[in-house]
Amino acid sequence: MPLSPQEERALAALEEELHADDPAFAAVLAATPSVRPSYLPSARTTLHVLSLLAALGALIAAGTLVGDRPLVLAVVTAALLVPWLVWVAGSRRR
Repeated sequence: MPLSPQEERALAALEEELHADDPAFAAVLAATPSVRPSYLPSARTTLHVLSLLAALGALIAAGTLVGDRPLVLAVVTAALLVPWLVWVAGSRRR
């Protein structure tokens, strides 16, 4: 969203004051690129969520099929969710 003329004048005055008070700090700020965080989900995030939902759906189906066998359900849970966790953790580092 663009600044209003009054906001632009106030910003210009602050920048001039900063340059006058501490030129070294102003130079560091000018050399540092401005990075704004994006809160929009990336394609990778969407893929992670969809794969987690698929794993949870498979887990629910497996729970229905195995019935009263908690050990089997624990193994199926580990088989579905551990690879997903490893994949998500590895993709965050890229």
